Formats: sequence, structure tokens, C-alpha cells
Amino acid sequence: MKKNKTILSGVFGAILLFIALINRLASGFWDLITLILFGLGALLVVIYFVFNYQDIKNLYKKRAAQYLSNAIIASLLMIIIIVLLNYLFNKYDYRIDLTSRKQFTLAPQTVKVLKNLEKPIYITAFFRSSKKSFVTDVIAEYQHTSDKIKFNFYDPDKNPEAAKTYNIKDYGIVVLETEGRSERIYQLDEQSLTNAIIKVTRKGEKAIYFLTGHGEHSVDNGEARGFSILKSRILELNYQVRELNFASEHSIPDSCVLLIVNGPQSDLYSAELDTVDTYIRRGGKVFFLLDPFPGAGMPSFFEKWGIAVGDNIVLDASGAGRMYNFGPELPLVNNYNTNQPIVKDFNYNTFYGGVRSVTPKSVGIPPEVKVDWIAKTTAQSWGETEYKVEKTKPGERPKLNVKFDKDKDVAGPVTVAAIATITIPDTINYYAKPKTGILVVFGDSDFATNNFAQTPNSTLFLNAVNWLAEEEDLVAVPPKSVEDRRIEMTAKQAKFTLYITVFFIPMMVLIFGLTVYFQRRGL
Repeated sequence: MKKNKTILSGVFGAILLFIALINRLASGFWDLITLILFGLGALLVVIYFVFNYQDIKNLYKKRAAQYLSNAIIASLLMIIIIVLLNYLFNKYDYRIDLTSRKQFTLAPQTVKVLKNLEKPIYITAFFRSSKKSFVTDVIAEYQHTSDKIKFNFYDPDKNPEAAKTYNIKDYGIVVLETEGRSERIYQLDEQSLTNAIIKVTRKGEKAIYFLTGHGEHSVDNGEARGFSILKSRILELNYQVRELNFASEHSIPDSCVLLIVNGPQSDLYSAELDTVDTYIRRGGKVFFLLDPFPGAGMPSFFEKWGIAVGDNIVLDASGAGRMYNFGPELPLVNNYNTNQPIVKDFNYNTFYGGVRSVTPKSVGIPPEVKVDWIAKTTAQSWGETEYKVEKTKPGERPKLNVKFDKDKDVAGPVTVAAIATITIPDTINYYAKPKTGILVVFGDSDFATNNFAQTPNSTLFLNAVNWLAEEEDLVAVPPKSVEDRRIEMTAKQAKFTLYITVFFIPMMVLIFGLTVYFQRRGL
């Protein structure tokens, strides 16, 4: 009876030890109950060994018991080794990307950015729950490289309060925050995420300057022809908005990442144009928004950059302007040069309340300059050189006295936006990345005013600003394509593979095993 009790104590002790260890692994720490179970289990096991020491000693003298004990000891050693290795790998992990195109390896540019982080970056992603695994995998690569990356995932449907806090109205938005600054991206890939980290952590003032002193649109004007709405949206991009008047400042500040000349009504002086020209040739970015006469044209300046600014106004006979209660002087644009990043993924209709032609030249272009078109009007439009308005009775809509003249007018489709670029190599450091000076010219400034701020016009304008204002420290990470390694097989080959792997090989193993078994038994 005593022997049975000691055996039961050993069994119960082993069970309690097992429960305590499982509870410890599950909770991650030793709580009071777990310690009590472990201590009681250890005590019962010790009691069993004390009262059954002689029986255990005699049992161990048997060969089978020795084999069993050796197997148990070897198993325990193996478990201890596995636990130690698991601990070491968790603490000092080393990862190897075995994909041929390094699909799960961050680019060296990204690694450099993450290694230089000084402050925590809080990344909050708003996606559907079905995308959580993908989003988590992307952010995990960043967290593995830097412990400064903190991450939260929310489904806007399941966490409406979080979405409301961040003013999230759509899926697929990622918000980055640090020290009171924030940045948003709408496409989760390495290039977008890394550039957003650079933007939100960059030091020093980065400003977009608006030129003044020539009758340009005011960025603080809240009326229809003002620019206050687009100014607020630029501020949301973490840029400062400043005004620049060459009468008080004779150069463009170093903090300027983009100079916007927004609807000048008089020509810039030659010295001012020289300043702008020098700025572009140093790698600066300038965005001109011109208007038809009586707005300034400055054709000789743009000629140097391979762009012809027409002395005309583009009219559209398609009737598209009627939806805005405009006539032919509001042309429709839906033809964009997708080779240009500004309009690469832009496929909306835009309207221009009075626009002149802006055309890339095909001859006489400086060898160091490249020009291209950005947007064109419809085939039913033309550039009118003799624009007249007939007088009407009070309350009647003004009538246009226009007629296409093939000898004088510009036949449609008419180009209304163009871009000129110049690459400036570093003469000191041959291996340094060359700078690029960019000049973008639109033949209208009204399209980006408050009057059109709630239309795709504003999206096009901000596209241009976003692309032009990108700084040279932003990285370009080439996309990683997944290599297709599928094996193409005919139906016959598939069946052959099935029979070999599922039936033939296991059958041969079974036959050889039975053969050896019967031979050893002498059968």
C-alpha cells in the first residue's frame, strides 16, 4: 500500500511539474500559483525517489533500464540545447533572404536611413483586416533594422474612433509621426515609406516660395481668385509657405525647394529672370503659371529653355465648359503625357479658365536641356490669336467673335503645359549624384485658385508641387518583382509525378522494410 502511494506521489508530482512548466511558457513569467505547483510537484517527485531509491537502483542495473535512462538523458540534453538555441536566436537573430531577387531585404539606402534615426517613428496603418498580414510583414522589416520604429494597425471599420482621430476617410493610408510632425502616404512600398521617414525627420526649414511684386495671386486671399485653399494643403505636406519679392531679396533662399511664379500680370525684370535662370541651373525647381494677355508671357526667357509661350488664348468648341457655366474660353484637358511623373497616374478631366499655349520646341533647344509636353486640350480646340468679345445687352452672356484661322491660329490639340530639365554634374566629386534643374510651365494660373480647389485641378497642381519639391536626399528604391518559379507540366507529366511521389516511392520503402524485417526473423 505504501509503495502504491509513493508511485502515485511520483505520478502526481510529474503532472504538477508539467502543468507548472506549461503555465510558465504560456504566461512568460512565474506567478504565485505556478511557483506553488512547481514546488509541490518537485516535492512529490523527491518523495517518490526517496522511498523508492533501492527499487530504482536495482531497476537501473538491468540493461533495458540503462538503455531507457540513456535515452531519457539524451532527450533532456537535446531539449536543453533546443531551448538554449531558441533563446540565443531570439536575442541575437540572424536573417538570411534566400529569394533570388532579395524580395525580403531592404535596400541599402533604407538601411542607412533607419540606422541614422535618433527619435522614435510612430507608424499607424489603416487597412482592411484582410491586409493586416501584408502590412505587418512590410513594417516588420523596418522594425528588425531599427528599434525606433513603432507600429499600430487599425481597421477603420472596426476602429472608427482611431480613424476619426487621424481624419481617415479611406483605406490604405499610413501615417508617420514624430515630435509633433506627421506625414501620410497612400501606397505602402519601400520607396514611399522610406521617403516619408526622411520627410518627417528632416532637419531645418524646407519652404515653398511664391514670387510677389508682379501682380501674382495672393496665397492669403480667400476669395474665388485667391490661393488660400491650396496654401493650406501645401502646409499639410510639412512645408513652409513663404513669399519672395526680389525688390527686398536679390537671391533665392537656400531653404527654397520650389519657387512658384503664380500668374504674374507684368514681366519680370531681366535681372530677376537671370536670378531665376541661375537658380534652375544650380539644380533648383521653378513652377510658372502664366495667363493669356494681358498676363505676362516673357517668351524670350522661355525660348532659352526650349519652350514656346504662345500669344493666344485656347478655345474649346466641344462645349465642355458649359458644366461650369463657361463658354469656349474654358477648354477641357484630358490628354496627359504619362511619361512625366507629374501626370503618370492622373486620368481626370481638368479645366482652365483662360489658358495660352505652352509648347515644347523641336528645334533650337540647348543641348543640355530636355523638353517635353505635359498636357494637351482636345482636338476640337485651337489657339486663337485674335480674341474679341461682342457687346451684349444687360443680363446676356458675352458672345465670342472667334473663328479658327488655319493661317494664324494654333490647331488643336493644343499643348498647355510643358517641362524643361537640365542635368548638372558635380565637377568636384565625379561619383556624386548629379543635380537636376527643372522648369515647369502651365499656360494658366486660374485653374489652381480657390474657385477650382474642389476639383481635380487642385490634384494636378499638388501633383506638380509634390514632385517638384522632392529633395535630393529622398531615395529611389527600385521595385522588387517576384520571380515566377512555377513549373509548367502537361497532364501526363503531372500524373506521372503524382504516381512516383505518392505511390511508387512509399511503396518501395515499405517493400524494402518488410524484406529486411523478414530476413532478420529468418522467414
